[in-house]
Order: sequence, then C-alpha cells, then structure tokens
Amino acid sequence: YMQLLDFAAEDEDALAAELDTAFAALADTDAIIFDIRVNGGGTDTQALLVASHFVSERALAFSKRAVNGDGYTDAIQIFIEPGTAPAYEGQVIVLTSGSTVSAAEIFTIAMAQLPQTTLLGRNTSGELSDILGRHLANGWIFGLSNEVYAAPDGTVYEAVGIAPDIVPVADLLPLSEREAGIDSWLELALNSVE
Repeated sequence: YMQLLDFAAEDEDALAAELDTAFAALADTDAIIFDIRVNGGGTDTQALLVASHFVSERALAFSKRAVNGDGYTDAIQIFIEPGTAPAYEGQVIVLTSGSTVSAAEIFTIAMAQLPQTTLLGRNTSGELSDILGRHLANGWIFGLSNEVYAAPDGTVYEAVGIAPDIVPVADLLPLSEREAGIDSWLELALNSVE
C-alpha cells in the first residue's frame, strides 16, 4: 500500500532515489495498491517517474496538444520510459476519486495503459492540463488550462475524468466508516488482489 498525496517533490533526484529504494523493497510482493484518492497533483514528470517502475519497455501513456489561436498544435506522444531498476511485475490497483487531480490524473491515465493495472473508485477530477501562465501589466499573474490530453485510444477525459474499472458502493470515506475505523474502498481493493 502506497499513499501518494501529490506529485510535487521539491527534489526530483531525491524522489527518484527514494522510489528505487521503495520498489526494491516491494519487488517480492504480489500487488501494490496506490491510494491517490486525495491527490492535488504536481508535475507530469513525477507522475511518469512513478509509472516508470512498471515498464521494462517504453509504453505510450497519452498524447497532448495545446491551443494555438483558433486551432491546436500538433499532438505529441508522451511515453512511460523504463526506469533503471527492474520493472515491478505484480498486480497494481489504483484508488481514485473526484479529488484525484492534475498530475495524479496523468499517473492514472499512464497506469491505465498497463495490463496489470485496475482502477478502483470514482471518476477522477477531469483537470489534466498543464497551466499556461501569464503576467499582466499591473503585476498580476494568471494561468489557463490550454492543453488537451488524450489516451492512446483518443479518449479525452477533460471535465469528465478517468472512469474506474471497479466502482465501490459506498461514497468516499463516509463519516460512518471513519467513526468505525473502516475503509470499504481499501477493503475492496485488498479483496481484488488476485
């Protein structure tokens, strides 16, 4: 079980080293559950860095293009590149919700392309774009989402989110479960491990 609250580590080299250590320790396990139900995002590169631990060969994660005047730039393909450590070969369950945002959705869409991955929870937020930042003459700074991300099959998840494979009956951590010390989504994930 690995809970990731964001993909916004200040030192990406340190993150890479810590991930290598964690995955080496997990190499003999049969499954990993990633809990990104409440993950505010960060950078695409860090999301793909985590995903890199699951491929031994380059794998297409998604494509993206940016708004350009009245049209779009050409789409560029983004790949999950193999890491330096051996790829984790066990089952992967990714827990998602409407609070799975931005780079957490990049992680979700990338992992969804891998055959060992099952998504469990609710649709992600549907806010995949990087931010185009601009400065105004008065000193204000603003940002706009200006990119369209698409899965390899062409599906665009902006505004609708990435749908899970398994949808739990209960809402995300209802008060009754929290008071009882229960997490039915996590229990469902544990029961889904083959």
